[in-house]
Amino acid sequence: MRILLTALAALALFSGAAQACCIWDNDFLEDEMLPWPDALDTIAGRVERQPAAYYETRLDKSLRESLPGGRIHNLMVAAHCLDQLNRQEEAIAMLRPLLDEILPAAERTSARGLLALMFTNLWWQGGTTHISTSVCIAEARLHNAGLPKSHFLDAILEWAEKTDPAEMGGMLADMFSLRHAGLKTALTNNGQLRDRGLEGAADMLLAMIRLHPLWENFDTFYTLSLAWAVDGRQSLAHMARLRAWELHAQGKTSRVPGIESVTDIKVITVARQPTLGVMKDMTPLEPKYRAALEECYAAYREYGNAWQNARRDYIANTLAEGTAGDDPAFWAGFKAPKPSLPALPRPELIPAPQPPEPAPAVNEKTTDDAADATEEPDNGTSTWIMVIALLSLLAVGFFVNSRTSPKAPGPTP
Repeated sequence: MRILLTALAALALFSGAAQACCIWDNDFLEDEMLPWPDALDTIAGRVERQPAAYYETRLDKSLRESLPGGRIHNLMVAAHCLDQLNRQEEAIAMLRPLLDEILPAAERTSARGLLALMFTNLWWQGGTTHISTSVCIAEARLHNAGLPKSHFLDAILEWAEKTDPAEMGGMLADMFSLRHAGLKTALTNNGQLRDRGLEGAADMLLAMIRLHPLWENFDTFYTLSLAWAVDGRQSLAHMARLRAWELHAQGKTSRVPGIESVTDIKVITVARQPTLGVMKDMTPLEPKYRAALEECYAAYREYGNAWQNARRDYIANTLAEGTAGDDPAFWAGFKAPKPSLPALPRPELIPAPQPPEPAPAVNEKTTDDAADATEEPDNGTSTWIMVIALLSLLAVGFFVNSRTSPKAPGPTP
């Protein structure tokens, strides 16, 4: 019986370790991008937005009610233009009185949705002298309540209001509380986002990045990376994480309190899970493939910057020639720079087995960058060997237990 109990205890212990070990993800970036064909362009900064002159011209026309659609439509357009010009306080003052009127349901919903987003955008900017960040959050929640897909913005607002402070010991809090979720790979169940009510999270975040420059920030890309990681799209997750790190290095740091005390953002944004009692980085990408992804990212970012510079030059020249910012032909003469982009990486799926590495010290800290030089990720082979061995031990325990158990006495002759 003692052997059986020992085997069961060992099996329970090492089964937990098996869950924490990483199996390399076998999906390619090209495959993962199928639902989001422009995801890489968005990550690389190739987001088509109108110039400020467009919104200034549209604002002027809408305030004169020269746009078709009536007074309510003109006010909505004007508020949207002010929001895009980062003049949210003016937009709020313009749009808020509409809610005191009797409006059709669709127009009231649109007005509330725009107000919720404008208060959130104002929070991203740190509020104003008249509207504090706490008021921004409270007002955004008020107007967002009950709207379609309101749970996404509700989660973001809750994170904005009372997120855990940043610290070096764990993972940085994200907007959808995904940091402690398991990272799906080819061998684990897909459905964690659905189970958490976050199906469509990546679509929402990508849409917000494209909608307003304020959402093109560290926290959005970090949360996007976790949403993709939990969904098993580890290539896209790594690309989004690279963008988040780049934004952080540019001074566009997280809004999580205490972030200024963090010396290495990579340590607290790479997923870490316990392995045999030690916190280790999760590295679901084969090292050579990850290196190829990073080369691809660098090339796309270089082209994204060249593309943005070309657009800025074109905008300045076109406006100088007297073309109105909202002229339908404004972009007719724009020619994007010729891209010189590498093919999306497709290395071998299964790398050669690597020798086991000694476990690091309990207080050792590893990073995503250091993983290549200091340790190879566990590809799961040793895990399954260990599990099979423990199952064999369990079977032996049952056999020994059955042979050593006392037999019931027979009938007395």
